[in-house]
Amino acid sequence: MVNTLANHGFLPRNGLNISMSDLVTAFNDSVNLASSATQLVGAKALTTSSTSNTTFNLDDLDKHNIIEHDGSLSRADIFSGDNHSFNPAIWASVAAFFTEPTISIATSAAARKARLAAAAAVNPAEERLPYEEGWRRPSQELTIAGILGLVGKIAAASV
Repeated sequence: MVNTLANHGFLPRNGLNISMSDLVTAFNDSVNLASSATQLVGAKALTTSSTSNTTFNLDDLDKHNIIEHDGSLSRADIFSGDNHSFNPAIWASVAAFFTEPTISIATSAAARKARLAAAAAVNPAEERLPYEEGWRRPSQELTIAGILGLVGKIAAASV
């Protein structure tokens, strides 16, 4: 997502010296994410910094379990050797669940559950804004409480 924000000019296009303030403004202006939610995730980004403790470069985020993680809906696990590149086959297997104009909690959970099962089968050890698909910035601000509530519902429905 942060790379997409840089590609669209919400963050510096060169991906260099991104501050927490830059991140908060970019996420709010692009997807109306609350400052508190951005700061929670942004603090992890700052721990990867090769520049200082107040900024980071996009390349600094290219570490396992910072943004990229095993069980990703669009990337292979670290076990595969390429856990950073978009994987069209993995995404197609996930996107096949999304047949309705609105993606429900149950559908999200089913897609996530299938992806986790596929990742576990392959590894026993175990990013753009979708404008073209019709997505628009929500008018209601997204809060960390709302996001964590939704994530909790998806996780609970995935077991």
